[in-house]
Amino acid sequence: MKLPPDLHVGMGPMLRPSLLIVASLAVSASSAPAQQSLPRRAKVSTPAGAATRPPRSGRDTAELTVIARLRDTGTRAPPCGKIAAIGIHRYEVLQVVSGHYDHHDLFVAVPCPADFAISAPAPAAYVAGAVFQLQVARGLLEGSVFDAFAKDKSPRYLLHGEPIPAQAP
Repeated sequence: MKLPPDLHVGMGPMLRPSLLIVASLAVSASSAPAQQSLPRRAKVSTPAGAATRPPRSGRDTAELTVIARLRDTGTRAPPCGKIAAIGIHRYEVLQVVSGHYDHHDLFVAVPCPADFAISAPAPAAYVAGAVFQLQVARGLLEGSVFDAFAKDKSPRYLLHGEPIPAQAP
């Protein structure tokens, strides 16, 4: 690579070797093969004995009223105040009153769950195993979400109103 005469005037001896290296790299890069072979993707299979989850139905409605049994309140969320805490609770669906939901578990986002447990009409009744009627809807969860069930990619429904104690059908 030859530089125009006005460019290399005043260049010290240290700059000339670096230009030589750059020029040789440019020549070697242009003579490299145009396509390099890419590694093939490996197929991933489910380990033997692992439970596979059936595909979710596209027919689940965005708004539901269900009778469900509280199975697990998940991670303990701090009381609301400086942050808006949202706890994810897992329910077992016993009956769909309105809407369509054909799955066994329902994950419900409960705003300020620590405050909710204290202010519920019967706080002692809000325990695992209790049955409630819930009105829920899919929507954006705004706040700090405490989700102990994050590995399960099922949709989260936001609780509207308070759970109403109910009898199992």
